[in-house]
Amino acid sequence: MLRQISPESEPIYDFIIALHHYFRGDWKALQKEAGLSDDELAAFLDYSAQFLGNLGNFKSFGDSKFVPRLNERQLKALAAVSPQTLEIYERIKDGVFVSKNVGKMHLGYPDQGHVSTYYPDSPDITKEEISIVSDFLESKKLLPENTRLRKTTDGFEVLIASALGNPGSADRDLKESEWELEGKLKGKKLKLVFGDYTKEMGTIAEALQNAKKYASNRTEASMMEEYVKSFRTGSLEAYKESQRYWIKDKGPEVEADIGFVEVLEAMPAHCPQGLVALIIHRHTAILMASEASGKVSLLWLTRSVRKHSASWSKLHQALSLYFLGTKVLRKTSFSVQTSPPLRFSHSPEAGE
Repeated sequence: MLRQISPESEPIYDFIIALHHYFRGDWKALQKEAGLSDDELAAFLDYSAQFLGNLGNFKSFGDSKFVPRLNERQLKALAAVSPQTLEIYERIKDGVFVSKNVGKMHLGYPDQGHVSTYYPDSPDITKEEISIVSDFLESKKLLPENTRLRKTTDGFEVLIASALGNPGSADRDLKESEWELEGKLKGKKLKLVFGDYTKEMGTIAEALQNAKKYASNRTEASMMEEYVKSFRTGSLEAYKESQRYWIKDKGPEVEADIGFVEVLEAMPAHCPQGLVALIIHRHTAILMASEASGKVSLLWLTRSVRKHSASWSKLHQALSLYFLGTKVLRKTSFSVQTSPPLRFSHSPEAGE
């Protein structure tokens, strides 16, 4: 997800995590070592929370870049506490701060001067070319959610996220894999290329294969089988089949879903998403009873959170930093959208 936001998002994440691990979460120790003031440390933590909340250095709603309220000297002072963080800093220093090119402060199409990682090695690809190729693929009924587009000397390559670089024809959504384009792109070739993010897709497929062992029923096992097929072969038809099983899996104690779910039309961008949720029956019963009796309105609760977004942002920061570095979401019981755009979908263990 991070590397699909901007080129610098993944190393910025590594930078934050490395600082957290180096001082074992003791931010005051980091502050002392780096020689920063309380306000400067708070500015870094604010930025870290915003970054983690948006899974990147661009707002998840609005696609505009946000930057730390620190200057280069202050950020480098943080980086200088260890060789690892200093090495990462050298990779992110040009992408963290405000760009002299205003266009680079927004996600969007390359020919409009904006930032995008969906068109690798294609700085001269145009919005019109992208639209023509997208329309052609739509006519072939090839779904775009797990694809990127690369412009080549003789045409275009559609990069499909899959563990396998050459899945068998029976596992592909289309039997064809190469075409001659017509119209404004007459003479150009369009080719499907499998194996984009092959390592990551293979890791996910292997994990889901192992997860199948713990399925509660045949429906969940079948859902896992289709997930695995989708990540291994790049088939979104297999992913659609997994969602049919997901719908049939009524009332699971542990709710899970993962996949390339949607296309953000503004770029367009294709976003993998996942969720894991554990039902806390006591909390659910209280909320349902309160709603039914009129004591609490969940709609009012949501509006209240939006109204007091400044306080919620502080809570979001504290919780984001509390869970910083954890590899598994322990419990997920609610999701709230706030403005300014911060997202939170993580709650502590019941009773904590």
